[in-house]
Amino acid sequence: MMTSADVLVRRSPVAGRRAVVRWAWRLFRRDWRQQATVLGLMSLAVAAAVGFATTAYNAAPVSGKAEFGTANHSLRADAPDPDELAATVGSAQQWFGDTDVIGHRSVPVPGAADPLDYRSQQPSGPFGGPLLDLLDGRFPQLRGETAVTDDVALLLDLRIGGTLDLDSTPRTVVGIVENPSDLNDEFALMAPGAMTPESVTILVDAPDERVRGFEPPGAPISAIAARSGVREDVLAAFGVLTIATVGIGFVALVASASFVVLAQRRRRQLGLLGAIGATERQVRLVTVAGGALIGSLAAVIGVIVGISGWLVFIPRMEAAAGHRIDGLTVPWWVVAACALLSVAAATGASWWPARLMARVPPVEALTGRPAAPAPVHR
Repeated sequence: MMTSADVLVRRSPVAGRRAVVRWAWRLFRRDWRQQATVLGLMSLAVAAAVGFATTAYNAAPVSGKAEFGTANHSLRADAPDPDELAATVGSAQQWFGDTDVIGHRSVPVPGAADPLDYRSQQPSGPFGGPLLDLLDGRFPQLRGETAVTDDVALLLDLRIGGTLDLDSTPRTVVGIVENPSDLNDEFALMAPGAMTPESVTILVDAPDERVRGFEPPGAPISAIAARSGVREDVLAAFGVLTIATVGIGFVALVASASFVVLAQRRRRQLGLLGAIGATERQVRLVTVAGGALIGSLAAVIGVIVGISGWLVFIPRMEAAAGHRIDGLTVPWWVVAACALLSVAAATGASWWPARLMARVPPVEALTGRPAAPAPVHR
């Protein structure tokens, strides 16, 4: 309880607000059990919003990385003659400058319905980095070496040091690889130039007009794909944030009822505060500061719980999404928005009860009698 009214006089509004906020903190520490339900509900709403928004953000397709890597266009050329493919690749390098060429050849697998993709790719290519990752061993460097994905190794009972011989050309397995942007992509990786491809995928980063104007002299371009400008991960996270806003709004309604009860319990204390010289705004600040404090604590607790739950859920999420997920790939703008929503919702829920209590005359508040009912109009 305050013992001096000097800090609350109108001539020192800053000191008065500081004293009122400190008093609100002491009231929160004393009555925290009565506010634990509101704090728990608000924290749960923030944690759910952060967790589900992060999950939706990472579950969406990886912004075209599974098809384009870091490029914005993908060109495919098919030809049975390797000289025609080589002419197309050389023409693309002259036309676009930096290119990343991935060769493909389908090889039948005994007892399997789908053929195996023999793929030649430069691991240090300018655009194909997100399409290739090494899990064990090393990348193939010679014509008689290969690296396979884990499912191919399991299907063909291969391990590092084993031999892959599906096309009558034995190759030593030197590594286990994967496509981190598409974990369902199964292939056998060869060193660049170590096989004769049937088709090539050319990754380029160029404007649409430049791509449409490319006419190679060799094998014609059979397909052109462009990266979409729509960020599906951002749209998914924004959708979850919209739903979370509604949920936090419903929690704020429950919090408003709780603040009404707390304000009624503190009626005498608020009346005494007004009697020693506090203004109506300072009396209102007691309840509003308590609401802002609950919202801030709920934001901190909810963000910690939501991010922690997301980090625990990552291994299962990778299997469901079909691509590797970085634990730090979090939409921090959604996290910040959820935290601000928590503070704003709790503060807004406490404003109306604070306004009602601040308008009660100090003498009437000190008597402890219930307020006269307001007349109801039909």
